[in-house]
Parts: sequence; structure tokens; C-alpha cells
Amino acid sequence: MKPDFFRKFPVIAALIAVCLSAGRLVESTKPPPPAAGKDQLVAAFDAAFIQILFNGKWREITAPLGPLVV
Repeated sequence: MKPDFFRKFPVIAALIAVCLSAGRLVESTKPPPPAAGKDQLVAAFDAAFIQILFNGKWREITAPLGPLVV
């Protein structure tokens, strides 16, 4: 029983190495996740825009454009 196992061991080890390498290859081809700060930046812009709308400052900003702003 021992000699048979030791003859199959290199084949099993090679198979495991191929599987692990294939897994790493698939993992490395995935696109990178979006930047973590992107969501925070969008939330900050949204909050600033809403604040400008509520305090009426948008009238000052759009006054030079006159009737072009709807």
C-alpha cells in the first residue's frame, strides 16, 4: 500500500498546484473594486447641493444667467 501512494503523490501534488494556480489566475483577472472614497464624495456633493437649494443660494448663483435657468 505504501509504494502505491508514493507513486501517486507527485501526480496529486501537481494536480493541487494546477488547481491553486488556476484559482489565482481567475482571481487576478477580476476588475479592481471601485475606490472606497467615491461613495463618500458623491454623498458630500449631494449634501452640498441640497443645502444650496434649501438656503436659497441657488438664486444668487443663477441670477446672471437670467431666463436660461429653469
